[in-house]
Amino acid sequence: MKRLKWNWVRRGLGLALALASVVAAVPVSAAPLASHGNKISIHAQDVDVGRVMVDSVTANEDGWLLIWKDANGKPGGLIGYAPVRHGVNMSVGVDVRTSGRNGADNITPTLWASVAPDPNAGLPYASPDPSIAPGASAMIVGFGSQAAFAAAPAARAATSVVSSAPSAPKQNSITVRRQDAITGKVMIDSVTATQDGWLLIWNDRNGAPNSLLGFAPVRQGTNMNVSVDIKPTKRNGEDNLTPTLWATLVSDPSAMTALAVPDSLTLGGSALKVAFGSSLD
Repeated sequence: MKRLKWNWVRRGLGLALALASVVAAVPVSAAPLASHGNKISIHAQDVDVGRVMVDSVTANEDGWLLIWKDANGKPGGLIGYAPVRHGVNMSVGVDVRTSGRNGADNITPTLWASVAPDPNAGLPYASPDPSIAPGASAMIVGFGSQAAFAAAPAARAATSVVSSAPSAPKQNSITVRRQDAITGKVMIDSVTATQDGWLLIWNDRNGAPNSLLGFAPVRQGTNMNVSVDIKPTKRNGEDNLTPTLWATLVSDPSAMTALAVPDSLTLGGSALKVAFGSSLD
C-alpha cells in the first residue's frame, strides 16, 4: 500500500514538473503592450548635432530603429540606425550622418523614423542589411529636423504664458501609426499638448501638409485614442487621401468651447507636425 501511494506521489511530482517546464518555456514579455502594434513617439528637434532622440519605440519584435532623410514626401537615404528590443524602448538615441561623403547636407526639413524587424539586431557588431528599404519597415513616422520646426510667432509667444496647471507637459508630442484612412476616420494613439488646442489632419503635397481634411479638439495634457473624422474625397469626387498624411497640433484656448472650430488664421501655426501612412499597404 505504501508503494502504491509513493507511485502516485511520484506521478504527481512528475506532472507538476512537466507543467512547470511548459510554463517556463513561454517567454514572459516585460512589455505586454508590445503585442498591440509597432509605435514611434518622437518630437521635432534640432538634429544638427548629429543625434536624434526618439521618445519611445514599441516594437513587436527585435529590430532596427532607422532614421531617413526626406525625398519628395517619403523616406529617402538612410542616415542612422539603432537596435531596439521587443517591447517598449524609451529615450532611444540615434547617431546620424549630418552630411554625405561629398559634403552635401543630409538633414532635410522633414526626417523619417521607421522600425524594421530583424532577429539579429541585438547581436554584438550587428548592423542593418545594406539593401534594406523603407518598404521593409513595420512603421514609418515623419518629424521635423529643427526644434522650431513650423512654429509660428504666435505659437512661440504662447510659451511665455503661465499655465494654471502645475503639471502641464513641457513639450507637444503625437503618436500615430500607419492605418487605412479610406473609412473617413483617423485614429491617433496619443496627443500630448502643452495647451488646449486642435489636432489637425492634412493630406500631403511634396513632403509638406497641404489641404485640411479634418480636426478634433484636444485638452492640455495627454489625450489618448483621439478620433478625427476626415473627408476622404473632395466635393467633385476626387481622392483627398495621399500616401502620406500629416497630423499637426496648434494651440487655441477656445478649442474646447462648444461648437468651436479652428481659426483659419491659426491653421499654419502648428507647433508640431508628424507624417504617417494613409493605408496599411
